[in-house]
Amino acid sequence: EARYRMLAENANDVISVHDIHGVCRFITPSSIRVLGRSPEEIVGSNSFERVHPDDRGCLMEMYGGLLAGDDPGPVEYRLMDATGRAVWVESTASLVMGLADTEILVNTRDITARKQMEAELHARESRYVEVVENMSDGVAVYEPVAAGKDFIVREYNRAGERICGVERDKVVGLLVSEAFPGVRDTGLLDVFRRVSREGEPVHHPATLYRDGRLLVWLENYVFRLPGGEVVAVFKDITATKQAQERLRLAGSLFDGTSEAMLVTDQESRILLVNKAFCQITGYSEAEIIGYNPSILSSGHHGRAFYQTMWAAIQEQGGWRGEIWNRRKNGEIFPELLTIGTIKDEGGRVTHYTAVFADISQ
Repeated sequence: EARYRMLAENANDVISVHDIHGVCRFITPSSIRVLGRSPEEIVGSNSFERVHPDDRGCLMEMYGGLLAGDDPGPVEYRLMDATGRAVWVESTASLVMGLADTEILVNTRDITARKQMEAELHARESRYVEVVENMSDGVAVYEPVAAGKDFIVREYNRAGERICGVERDKVVGLLVSEAFPGVRDTGLLDVFRRVSREGEPVHHPATLYRDGRLLVWLENYVFRLPGGEVVAVFKDITATKQAQERLRLAGSLFDGTSEAMLVTDQESRILLVNKAFCQITGYSEAEIIGYNPSILSSGHHGRAFYQTMWAAIQEQGGWRGEIWNRRKNGEIFPELLTIGTIKDEGGRVTHYTAVFADISQ
């Protein structure tokens, strides 16, 4: 008995004995370290008095379960120490048949540090979730199955829902090939397999994803988590691709027309000319960029002519008429000229455009 008492009194855990009503009959000196209270202060008092009011119910259930013959297992709750600070503990209990009555033997361990760590991890996880949920890029997490040959959708953020036009509840739990049937054609499934197998991140360049429901240009960055899940961060670049296509078509039209075209800035410095301009005027692009279109002036028109022209441009947004200009070789020729303006969202002129045709023939 002396050996058992010595072990109990030197244990890190708090060992205590209570009657079936919770009154403490014995407690080890470790109560000083955990609760800031000596055994003399605790013995004879009801243990429920030191339990946090919100947690008394779970401790009463533990007592009730024991007395009913059940094994309630470990119970986590908060005790109030001598300073009024809440101390998280984990207790296990068992019935002991005493000489006079039944007693409850309780082993209590201080788990405050663990709880604090769990709270910090939960807060950190919540921050990460908020970051991911509020990203403009889509984020999806996939679990490899079938030896890494296929993948189950496990997570999907709000941007992913918006980009792909499908709610997460409709895709989470499905195989990626079921949720997004066009994934094989984009080569992305092969990327998932390689990242899952080798662990090296992969940037998957823009590809056109299409199935019966969706048509979208996506750019993906794929990497593997320590737990083996594969993450895809994907950006919708459909608008960029469409703008590039419009620019390509506009460029083809710009260089393919037989009419000369030029664009200037607000100060009337030439920024851009097409092939027809070079053919009609004799100036190369390198020779004309940065100059004022007045370099083409023939001298046939007086100040009043140009004042009238610019008044129309400023008041009406453009001018159209016949004008005489001069080629690089000095030859004067007539042209049918149309001048227009390009404005920003605030209505301010940012550029001027000119389109003209040689009408000398």
